[in-house]
Amino acid sequence: HNINQYALKSLKGNSTAAVSLHSDFSQKIFSPEEQKLKGNCHHSFKHQSHAKLKNHSAPKILFVCHDFPPIKYAGAQLFALNLAKVMIQQGYDVRVLYPLDLSRCAPHKREPHTISEEVFDSVPVYQLAVDDRSQNMYQHPQFCFYHPDVEQQFAGLLEREKFDIVHYHLLYRLSSTLPLVTRRLGIPSYATLHDYWLLCALGHMIDTRGRECTGPESPGKCARCISGFNGDPPPAMVEFFQQRMRHTM
Repeated sequence: HNINQYALKSLKGNSTAAVSLHSDFSQKIFSPEEQKLKGNCHHSFKHQSHAKLKNHSAPKILFVCHDFPPIKYAGAQLFALNLAKVMIQQGYDVRVLYPLDLSRCAPHKREPHTISEEVFDSVPVYQLAVDDRSQNMYQHPQFCFYHPDVEQQFAGLLEREKFDIVHYHLLYRLSSTLPLVTRRLGIPSYATLHDYWLLCALGHMIDTRGRECTGPESPGKCARCISGFNGDPPPAMVEFFQQRMRHTM
C-alpha cells in the first residue's frame, strides 16, 4: 500500500514524476505514461530517479510539521522523518520546518517566532520558536488557527531559501493559513492529512466525553465539547469556533 504520493516537478523543463513510498520505504518511480500503459508494472526508483537528477537539478522541498524528533516521536513526525531521509538518499534537497517551544530553545534563541537551523539524523531542520504555555485560545498552540507572526516568518523563509515545493503534514502549533502563503508566492504545495485537526480542534473527532463526533456542524457544538458539556458555553468561545471554521474549512 502506498503511504504517500505526490508529483515532483524538476527545476528545468516540465517533466513530472510520481513518487510512491511503500510501507517498508522501498521506492518505485514511474512516469505518467508508464502509469497509464503499465499500471502496476513499476520500474526501479533507484535507477530512474538518479537518471532524472543527473539531467535536472533536484527540487528543493520543505516539509512542514507540527512537531519532530528528537522532541517527539509519533506518527506524523516519524512519517515526515522517514520520508525526508529516503528522499535525501535519492538526491532530493529536503528540509523540515517545525515549531519548538521556547522552553526547549537554547537561551540565545528564545525570541518568539524566530527561526534557527539544526540537523537531525542527517535531515536539515528549521525550528520556529513558539510559546506553548499561552492560555488564550487564540494563541494556544493546540487551538490557534491563525498566527500572523508565524505566517510572516514562514513567508520570509520561503522567499529566502527559494523552495520549489512545500509538503504540509500538520499545521497546528503553526497557522492554518500557511497554504495561502505558498499559493500567494506561486509555490506548488501538497498535504498529507494525518488527523482531523482542520475539522476538529482536538484533532481526533472524539469529543470530551470519549464519544465519536459526527463533525463540526456548528460553532456552538464545538464550544460545548471544549467546555466539557457543562451547560451553555461562553459566547466568546462560540465566536472563537466561528472564526476557526471560517479559516480552516
